[in-house]
Amino acid sequence: VHTRWVLRGTGTAPYAVYPGSMQGLHVNEGGVHGCTVVRVRGKKVISAQHVPIAPVVWQRVSIDASTLQPEEEEGAVTLLQLEAAASQCLAEAQQAMQMEAATLMEAAGLGFAPEVLVARLVLEGRTPLHKELAQKDVREDLQRQLSGQLSRFGIFVRDIRIATQPQLDFEALAARPD
Repeated sequence: VHTRWVLRGTGTAPYAVYPGSMQGLHVNEGGVHGCTVVRVRGKKVISAQHVPIAPVVWQRVSIDASTLQPEEEEGAVTLLQLEAAASQCLAEAQQAMQMEAATLMEAAGLGFAPEVLVARLVLEGRTPLHKELAQKDVREDLQRQLSGQLSRFGIFVRDIRIATQPQLDFEALAARPD
């Protein structure tokens, strides 16, 4: 319901502009939010441009967990692998957010760049670490570590969702008699 949309008028039909919410309220309202500046000359709409003004951007960030492998020392190195993968994905999401805001600001000639990215991390893919990742304490440790490391860059991890699946050995399954 808070999604921005513009219905362009034709002929005598008017423009209909809904700017959406000026600030995303939760992770399902991701992306750069702001207002719409409508420029009019006489009785004609010249342009309707989105102008970013929200200081906070919510984003869903997917991480491919299929590359994560168990380590001999259970837990410690796995968490480091996760931190590295998550940090890279979050940095890329923040860069994309900043590029989107810059493009919008350039087009409109005004606006403010977002200062903070609040992310929901979603771990996806088949991994031998599926059971470990599903443990609440592992997710909470990762969330604390990432938020602590990345907060100085304006990146905060709101929560972590697990959408992984166990890794399957298809050759072993095919060789089974059942």
